[in-house]
This record gives sequence, structure tokens and C-alpha cells, in this order.
Amino acid sequence: MITISLLIMTYGFINFKKSFFLFLIFQLVWFRDAQLLALPGAPSINLDLVVCGYYCILFFWKQRRYASAVIDFPLKRPMTVIGLSMLLTSMTAVTGSVGELFRACGNICTDLLILVIMWEMIETKEDFIFLFKGITLVIFCTCLYGIFTYFTHQNSVVDYKFGLTRNPLKVYGDTIRGYRMQSVFEHPIAAAMDWSIYITFVMHAIIRYNERLPYRWLVFLTWVIALPCIILTKMRTGIFFLMISILPLFDIRKRKAFIAVLLSMGIAFAGLPYLLSQQTIYKDLLISFFDKTAAARGMGSSLFMRIDQVKAVAGLMKMSPLTGLGEKFGEVISNEYTIRALGYESLWFEQMSRHGLFGIIAYLILIYYTCIKLPRKFHSVSLCSISTAFWSTYTLTSLPYVNTYLLYLVMFYFIKRSGIYNRVREKMRRDKF
Repeated sequence: MITISLLIMTYGFINFKKSFFLFLIFQLVWFRDAQLLALPGAPSINLDLVVCGYYCILFFWKQRRYASAVIDFPLKRPMTVIGLSMLLTSMTAVTGSVGELFRACGNICTDLLILVIMWEMIETKEDFIFLFKGITLVIFCTCLYGIFTYFTHQNSVVDYKFGLTRNPLKVYGDTIRGYRMQSVFEHPIAAAMDWSIYITFVMHAIIRYNERLPYRWLVFLTWVIALPCIILTKMRTGIFFLMISILPLFDIRKRKAFIAVLLSMGIAFAGLPYLLSQQTIYKDLLISFFDKTAAARGMGSSLFMRIDQVKAVAGLMKMSPLTGLGEKFGEVISNEYTIRALGYESLWFEQMSRHGLFGIIAYLILIYYTCIKLPRKFHSVSLCSISTAFWSTYTLTSLPYVNTYLLYLVMFYFIKRSGIYNRVREKMRRDKF
């Protein structure tokens, strides 16, 4: 993994743009928490920080050469506020200001500045096609590997990742729900979400934008395989996201939408014998959010559990209401609230405890931009649906190791595919000549 990263970075001196695109494709399967240097009492330096830092330095050093977007980064304001909330947290973090400041700067680099580079460099139809081809091949391979691990209960890739970090990782094996498909990803939720985002993009691109996607048969095969793979993760997260994100597409008066419905029904019918054999597990997954007994049987979250988590996280927030306790507060604080908060399974639980009121406000601004302001500005129903699906899902549960680069890549596609953006591009082209 480290060797592949070094090769891609080295290629950046020859062709920075293609190197960065390969980095984005490789992000689907590589391990962000792979630690390169870990000193006692100091924040660890991981692979993701080094690689992202490398691309940030090269890009901003030669920005005019690489930047090609015709409109300024549309998420500049919400991302700036999120970055400021991280920096403010470093002043009051219970683990110490120096370590928290280092983490804040690292997160700004890996989570925010990389999005600016993506916006500026992914501009033409050829750029999106190159990325889509690579992502399709990777998603297809992860689905095949996921099927292999599901039937063999062996996952050497995740086992390999165990040795790259001090953070706890595990393969979700023979639990009450049975073996959960995880593939190469660090968590079944990450697998389900990445596959769901891919399916969402394919369906919107074909049905709403009438795109003739490359590798059509491979795309179709990947779509067909990915759908049951999401179900085999035995997590509600991916299914919930997918249902909301594709909801605007289901107008059966349109031929492509009607075909998509038939295909989905065909896959469901083909998998019916398996679902019937596992009906107790899947029934508990569906009703456990409102049924304590089902939640206990299926090891799932329930509404009553979430209410208790709200109370616990509110108690933690009172300790530092404005700026939060910091990213790693759990290393030094252990009390009744941290026990009842469980895994802080919501975006808002994370922000309330880690970044306080400022973090909550920052993400409310980002949600407003992605769900309302930008969809209105660019007249994009697709952008609104995928954004609403993601933030609704993140509100109901945590999203460990989900590839947000893939999500924002799809968002940027919807924006740059809009008529408004293309009219601005054409106007600038005419003005240049």
C-alpha cells in the first residue's frame, strides 16, 4: 500500500493531473489510517496526511497551471467555517492544544483542501470519464472480493490493514446477524455506502442526464452485483441512503426508469430464497429502530437507544459547549456519559461532543449549501437528492471510513453537468477569443 502510494506520488512529477486522479481512484481501497510514524505522547503521522499534503503543496505552488474551473469553489464558505471550528476546538481540547492543533491542520488538509483541488482539476468530460472508468473497475473488483469473503469467511486484505494502525479494526464475522460482507473496506457501512453512491451516480447519469457511460456492460454488471452486496452487509445504512438518493428517478413513464425498476425487481426475486432463509435477521434489521426486542436480537440501534445517547452527549457538551472537547477526548475522559454515548452514532453526536456549538453551526451551513442553495442555483434535483440522502443517513448513524471523496466527486459532476455551469464556461470561452 505504501509502495503504491509512493509510485503514484512520483508519477505526479511527470503528470500531476493523472497522478491526482489515480490517487482519487486508489482512495476507494487504500487505508487512510495507515501509520507511518507514531511517537509516544504525540499525534501519529499517517499515510493519508503525507499524500494529501504532497498534492496540496504541488497544487497551490503551481495553482494557475493546474486550476481550470470556471466558477470559484462553491463550498468555500461552509468549508472555511468547518476549518475554523476545528482550529477553535484546538484551543480548548482536553488532550492538549498542540496535539489537537496538529490534528486540525491535518484534517483541514485531508478533508477540505483536497476538495478544492478536486473542484479545480476535474473539469472536462474526459476527466470524469477517466475517473469513472477507474472507479468502475475498482467497485467491480471490490464486489467480487466481497462475495469471495462472504462465502469463505476469510478477509486477508482487512487482516493486512490490522497491522498498519493502532486503531481498532475488525472483520464482522459470525455475529448474531451472521457474517457481514465487508470486502476490502474497513467497515461494512463503508462498503454499503460506497457501493450505494456508485449505484446512485450510475442511475442518475443514465436516467436523468442520458449519459452514454463507457464500459456499459461492465457498468451494468457492477450495478447488478453491487445491489445484493449492499444487502449482504446486513446494515440498514446503505439501503436507506440508496432509497432516498434515487427516489426522484422513479417515474415509470420514462423508459429507462421503468427498466431500472424491472431490473431491481428481478434482482430482488432472484435473491428471494436467500432472504426467506434469513428472514428473521432482516426483519429485525428493518423494525429494530422502533422495537427494543428486535434491536437486542439483531444487535441494532433503536430509537430508545438514540434518545439515551442524546442525553449522554448533551451531558458531555456541557463540559465545553462552544468549542467541544476535541477529537480524542475519549482518551482522557471516561464517565457515565461516555459509556452511554456508545459509538456517537450520528453526525450531531460527533459535533456536539468534539466541536461543540461551533461545529454544529458549521455543518448546518454545509447542509444548507449542499441541499438547498447549490441545487437551486444550478437547478439540480440530482444534487439535492444525493445530498439529502447523505446528510439524512449521517444524522441517523455514524459513517465510519466512508469515502467522502466519492460523494463530492458525484456532487461536482452534477454541478458541472448543469446548464448554468456550462453557459458560464461557454461565455468565458467566447470572451477569451
